[in-house]
Amino acid sequence: MPITDNQAIQSILNPVNGAALKRAGEDNDRQRYHVGPATDEKDAGPYAKRLKDRVKNILQNEDKYRRFCSLLNYPLPSSRLIDNAADEYLKCFGAEDKYVDFEFSSDELKAQASEFLDEIKFDDWLTKDLFNQCLRASAAIWIVDLPATVNQTGFPQPVIMLREVNQLTDLFTDTRGNVMAAIYPMSPIKDASNKEIAKRWAVLDDVSYRVCIQRNGEKEPSVLFTNVHDLERCPAGWIWHDKLNGKDPFRIQSPLHAVFTDLDNLVIGDIFRQHVDLYASFPILWNFKKKCNYETPDGLSQCKEGKIWVATTDHDGLEVRVEKPCPVCSASKPLGPGSQLQVPPPMDNLSANLSEPAGFINADRELLDYNVEKLEALKADLREALTGDSNNVDQTKDAVNADQVAARFEARKAKLSYWAAHIQQTHAEALYVILKITFGSSFLSLAVDYGTEFHLISPAQAIDDYQKARVANLPMYQLALRRKRIDKLLAGASETQMTRLEMCAMLEPYPDLPLAMVPVGSDAYELKANFDQYLTQFENENLGLEIFGRDLDMAIRITTIKSILYKYVSESAKFRQLPEPAPGSNPTGSGGKPAGQ
Repeated sequence: MPITDNQAIQSILNPVNGAALKRAGEDNDRQRYHVGPATDEKDAGPYAKRLKDRVKNILQNEDKYRRFCSLLNYPLPSSRLIDNAADEYLKCFGAEDKYVDFEFSSDELKAQASEFLDEIKFDDWLTKDLFNQCLRASAAIWIVDLPATVNQTGFPQPVIMLREVNQLTDLFTDTRGNVMAAIYPMSPIKDASNKEIAKRWAVLDDVSYRVCIQRNGEKEPSVLFTNVHDLERCPAGWIWHDKLNGKDPFRIQSPLHAVFTDLDNLVIGDIFRQHVDLYASFPILWNFKKKCNYETPDGLSQCKEGKIWVATTDHDGLEVRVEKPCPVCSASKPLGPGSQLQVPPPMDNLSANLSEPAGFINADRELLDYNVEKLEALKADLREALTGDSNNVDQTKDAVNADQVAARFEARKAKLSYWAAHIQQTHAEALYVILKITFGSSFLSLAVDYGTEFHLISPAQAIDDYQKARVANLPMYQLALRRKRIDKLLAGASETQMTRLEMCAMLEPYPDLPLAMVPVGSDAYELKANFDQYLTQFENENLGLEIFGRDLDMAIRITTIKSILYKYVSESAKFRQLPEPAPGSNPTGSGGKPAGQ
């Protein structure tokens, strides 16, 4: 449902949902505090003060609170834990059965759309900008902005942006919580002297793009221009789709919401542990208490048990003496790591032990161990809550049975599926708007499915599995399956890199055979042995492998590139000295191109 010009202007002057957006922004503050990146308290944002206020109320001791603040350092231990979890979450982009495709009125336009998405680095936006925004501050929207001009192909080149809710002027949603209209500030207009002369706002809804402007001296904004679109939806949407409750559509249940309290406790507990550790490094020194000899300047009072009498005047102007703390005793260092504790001296010879006039009060080992064990248990609980696996199944050396391994993989898979579902929805919505607004009615349909077959093993494990399969003489299709898994893990979330690796596998002769098993002196042997050299030559003379012939069918591309590579091999034959066949190796044979190569 569109909003009228008057509604847009009134929302700029008095935002309808301003308070709700501010409250949702506070959720972002807490999430960002733990995710970072922060190098000091200024980077940490407003939630740093809220956490410190909580600790102050817990301690009820100014000295210990100041020591807590001194030990609080960045980046936080919670940030390191979430960084490790983020490496796991990124696997949601690389499922084996992931499927993304779109249809256009012509193959030429489809190829052009693929080039366009590469040009605007849409995949990078998904795996970097969008992913990091979901991790750091989930209460945010994506916006596809429409430029005033078109590119050299005659199509408008939209700009995709991310805005946190507290950066918006106003936001409107439908009954299901979907973004219906958004208003956000644009950069102001300045004159030649860099003085601001007008403020601007963008207004987006399911019918048009509008820009409102308020020049200096004007009482209210006015609509500068309107661009109508045919998207049948607002060109903006949520980046994360779980709502905290049904009554407030702006508060998002972030992927870290359930562990916020545990993350707070990890930060606080780690600093408490550091404080206790200081007592082990700098134990308290005790010695016998000495009498304080402080005397007031007028010589009329001496310190007695930390108190002195000081002369002053009352409200009638009469001189009176009042009791105050002794300045020398008050200036004594508060009890803490490395401090000195004075104890009462012996009162008689029977209780005196003159051989020990001083000593150290050592920290209790059980207390030190308790803090470490408590924190390790909390970290394990957090790892399990964040990734589904508290024992790092990729790295653990402990013996585990098949059921335990299966349970861990299922738990990890569930976490990745949760992330994939949210990223998939945002991917589909944003890509639809980009393609529709760029290519109009020539864009027909879109399909985005992030799949469920995620790679939950490390590249090192995949390589080890491939080597074992070769030693076991498994069928070639089994080797190929394992090789493709390695390529997928190495490519990560990069579709471009995955395409390149797939093409390399189709171009290199006998990719699953060791070089020693290829006929020595054959063209296939030469190409396989110097594959990188010939591929570099091809890319220097043509385009990048993944770009060359992109408009053509993959089979035609591979055949064309392969013929060029073998042409290089033939041209280099007169400069090569054929190696002597190794004892027991396959003889040269015909020296021609192997069948099927």
